[in-house]
Amino acid sequence: MSSDAEQEYFSDGIAEEILNVLARVPDLRVISWYTTRQYRDRALESPELARLMKVEHLLEGSVRKSGNTVRITVQLIEARSDTHLWSQSWDREFEDIFKIQDEIEARVAEHLQLTLAGKKQVDIEVDPRAYELVLSGRHLLYQLSPEQARRAEPIFNEAIGIAPDYAPAHAGLAEAYRQQPADPGWRTRIEAEVDRALELNPRDSQALVLRGYLIYYVGTETLTRADVETAQLSWRSAIEANPSNSDARRWLAFS
Repeated sequence: MSSDAEQEYFSDGIAEEILNVLARVPDLRVISWYTTRQYRDRALESPELARLMKVEHLLEGSVRKSGNTVRITVQLIEARSDTHLWSQSWDREFEDIFKIQDEIEARVAEHLQLTLAGKKQVDIEVDPRAYELVLSGRHLLYQLSPEQARRAEPIFNEAIGIAPDYAPAHAGLAEAYRQQPADPGWRTRIEAEVDRALELNPRDSQALVLRGYLIYYVGTETLTRADVETAQLSWRSAIEANPSNSDARRWLAFS
């Protein structure tokens, strides 16, 4: 978390990204960021917090950003005994944010005696400003408000203008469209951004969720068994790409 309310979107986004990275570690069950944020402002001791979330370890941290420099501090806690197993701080240029996330993943796995499978995705160059804009836009979308979705729309468009080939920016724009009231061109706009995101990255979890949503909830008047199975496959692929994707799990359960 950050002490600066204006940077809340940034700290929340980094926290979510780190949890998503950890969720890909084999044999490691990770509670989604959406669930953990509900306990953020509650004054709970580590054992009680762990009991409520049904976990054995807690990963706590702080994020500070000043200009192009970011400081991330992380500590791993064994919840039952409230024992600190490991802590570390990073002071890096913002361009190194993905390297920091990988380092955190490796150190957590090391201290939990887990093995990292060959999960590494192909590294891509991401413009730091586009990445920060996507975090900002996502923060607005989590409010689940049409007004906030309208505010998020130009933010994602700005990110796309900076980095046209950045799949999360297109997926975020699609979600911003989805959360706004439907009009005659509503589905077409969503579908175009989903298609573009998946063209750039076939494993973009948010885009896969939205593809399933379009098939299942905005499909033909008569939903066929094939439609249901296609939507479910898309949601399962989204979960495989990001096990912490709560939307994919929720809509798969409802289908």
